[in-house]
Amino acid sequence: MTAMTVAARLVMAIALCLCTGVSTGYAEEPVGTLAVSMCRAPDRFERLTGWRTAGGARFYDTCGTKDGAFGLSASGQTLTDFPFAASWVWDAPGELRIAGVRSYGYAWSSGGFDAGWRASNRPLGLGTEVAAELSGRRSWVLSGLDTPAVALEVRCGWPDQAECRVEGGAGISLDRVEMVLRDEFAPRVIRSDLQELRTGSLSGAVRLATDFVDRGAGVAAMELLVDGVVAQRVSVGSPTCVKPYVVPIPCPVRGDAAVALDTTTIPNGGHNFELRLLDAAGNLTTVGPVRADVQNPVPAGDTPTSSAQGRVTWRRTVIRSDHASKVRLEGVVTGLDDTPLAGATVDVASRVRMEEARFVPVARAKADAKGRFSIAVEPGPSRAYRVRYGASEATAEVLVRAPLMLSVSPAKTRNGRTVRFRGSIPDATAPGVRVELQARAGKRWVPFRTAALKRSRFTASYRFTSTTARTRYKFRAVVRADPDLPYEPGTSKIVSVLVRP
Repeated sequence: MTAMTVAARLVMAIALCLCTGVSTGYAEEPVGTLAVSMCRAPDRFERLTGWRTAGGARFYDTCGTKDGAFGLSASGQTLTDFPFAASWVWDAPGELRIAGVRSYGYAWSSGGFDAGWRASNRPLGLGTEVAAELSGRRSWVLSGLDTPAVALEVRCGWPDQAECRVEGGAGISLDRVEMVLRDEFAPRVIRSDLQELRTGSLSGAVRLATDFVDRGAGVAAMELLVDGVVAQRVSVGSPTCVKPYVVPIPCPVRGDAAVALDTTTIPNGGHNFELRLLDAAGNLTTVGPVRADVQNPVPAGDTPTSSAQGRVTWRRTVIRSDHASKVRLEGVVTGLDDTPLAGATVDVASRVRMEEARFVPVARAKADAKGRFSIAVEPGPSRAYRVRYGASEATAEVLVRAPLMLSVSPAKTRNGRTVRFRGSIPDATAPGVRVELQARAGKRWVPFRTAALKRSRFTASYRFTSTTARTRYKFRAVVRADPDLPYEPGTSKIVSVLVRP
């Protein structure tokens, strides 16, 4: 077996959580589907709910504990009636449908018996085996389903099976099941404050509420977009409405969501406002856009430095940079007739691109003979810069890629030992931001852990269990967009670990 093959096998085992203890990683599902973890979630243990038994077999359920599992078994020595079938059955609630199943555990069969999944009275087997631990623990994937219920079944003597033998038997024990559910229903808006906005001006704090119903897995969040850019995102709220999901309808199916818009953070003038409802499966419904004017008085102590009439604009309204780079914002001041205003003084304020952040003064610049001015932007997180001249103002954004750092130690180890990952994102101090650790599998990067930032830092560990040849594994960290992250998404440099058997 080549080192590449061994690496690919281990990475697949990592990605499918085939490791001791509980993995904290989970995969993102395509829009219109959601995964529900049962018995063991990626970051906790759950009691088994929503399942029922049918037929006479040995059933057991110890889910909710560290070594919990559920399953069934049967032996030809104890059976008298054939054909035989017994099963754990799970029904999708409401109008949801089962699109696939990922299961993790052990199975055995002999003497004409069989163990596997069934849907719509059709035996499906266990599915495609995608990875294996040296201990014998397996992972199976069933995809392409469209059924309201599935059954985990032990059977014997059906027309498509061999004759049952008294010395035969079968059993299956699963410690984790991921039910992939199809939700094709976008949320429906009953009423929204945004729909009732009238032509006129907005000022100060404005509350925008929306009433909704959902026929699927429930509404997870609402976003407010200003001029096509997400300005706020609020969770609709419920303890189960957080990934990884552990119940099939994790979010509210009826209720309301509201965002509080502070219009003083938006430049005066006309803007497009839009609300977007997102459900647990990623389906979305949009309200708007609605055009409205923002008109706020200049705050005390922030009076324009010039009473002259004119316009101020930035040459570029969006600049992308990295954390270590210095950039300059350039602008121009002109009169109402577009004549450059030489010597005009402008005030510049900035705020970090995070919810509830406010503008603070950072510079005062003087225009040259052609009305041009510029300010230096020091290294740091993503920020919005507002420039004012008289009653005119303009805003530009400096979007900074997250400076994600990652290290691993030791850099050399042996199979059966543990390595520790450490990393940081400067200035990312808000709790709740999560970093995804990924391993290289051929040409793909496969997630295997998530770690929460704590005071800008994170840690995680992994124990190698399946290395049978000298292999170098490659890892990286990824952080995605988050309302509490003052950066754009970012990726760390690649680190590696050399593992010997």
